[in-house]
Parts: sequence; structure tokens; C-alpha cells
Amino acid sequence: MARVMVRLLPGGEERALEAGTVRELLTKLGGDTESYVVLRDGRPLLPGERLREGDSLVVVRVLSGG
Repeated sequence: MARVMVRLLPGGEERALEAGTVRELLTKLGGDTESYVVLRDGRPLLPGERLREGDSLVVVRVLSGG
């Protein structure tokens, strides 16, 4: 498992968490892979991608309207 820093958008809250993959990170945040996008260095990550120790990630809630 990797310890990562996460900034949640919207809102800007920051947290330090431990997770091995993007999917695991979102589960710990109470989210799912269809409602959130995780970015590392501005690049979206796939749910199965491994996280690296010290990653600085942005987690963006995907909003849609109708």
C-alpha cells in the first residue's frame, strides 16, 4: 500500500490516505469508479492502476445534469 495525498474537488478538502489502487482509494473515500475521476499529474488513472508512495492526486466528482 502507498501513502498518498488527495485533494477532493469540488471543495478542495485534502487528506492523506493509504491505498494500493485507484479503486481501493475511491472505496476508502466512499465513492465509486463511475462517479469520480482520479488524476495524477493531470492525467486520469484507470481503476486498476497502482498508486505510488507519495503520489499527489486530485479526485474530481463527475457531475451530470439532465
